[in-house]
Amino acid sequence: MPELLRSPINTAPLAALSMSETRRRRGLLVFSAISDGTQS
Repeated sequence: MPELLRSPINTAPLAALSMSETRRRRGLLVFSAISDGTQS
């Protein structure tokens, strides 16, 4: 892991990937919450 942190070439895509993954999961959570609210 320290090797990844030391290399900006690896860290940049890694950070972007985790950021988009977090955003996607949050979007799915919000979407499922909305669909649950409309169903009940």
